[in-house]
Amino acid sequence: MTMRAAGPADLDQVMAVERETFGDWEHGQRRAWSPTAWQADLDAVEESRAVTGRLVLVDTDGDRTLGVADFHHVAETCDLDRIMVLPSARGAGRAGRLLESGMQWASGRGARQMILEVHDENLAALRLYRAHGFTTISRRPGYYGPGRDALVMAAPLPDVESASPEGPAITEEKHV
Repeated sequence: MTMRAAGPADLDQVMAVERETFGDWEHGQRRAWSPTAWQADLDAVEESRAVTGRLVLVDTDGDRTLGVADFHHVAETCDLDRIMVLPSARGAGRAGRLLESGMQWASGRGARQMILEVHDENLAALRLYRAHGFTTISRRPGYYGPGRDALVMAAPLPDVESASPEGPAITEEKHV
């Protein structure tokens, strides 16, 4: 099992996880991100700057990507934009390790908090986020479609003065 920063060459593997995790449609709404959206995020990883940055992490086992997390840092806030683990690879702590690595990266870049949106009925995700210090700060009615609300959650990030701006997750490979 290897965790590493992703780049543009990882698009096909990221899309395979996206499709298997989120499918294409639910309740008449598109759930999966498009290849164009993912390509933009993967391209942005290489364009990170001091005040803003993007990190896409992949958790791999050999040639297969099992999990992906997408983070966007601006000033003192980092957004967790997407975290997903293949259904067949769940229950082994991958989502938690992806989240922890992203939080460490964001803290190392000077972010003071991480925020995210999650479907209010996604119990597994809510357990994960609460276990990592996230609390609900607001609700977005209809965010995922009619009658499908999102909770906006936030967690404080520790002050990591000794971390590099890229943080430990940006290395070529990180074995976990």
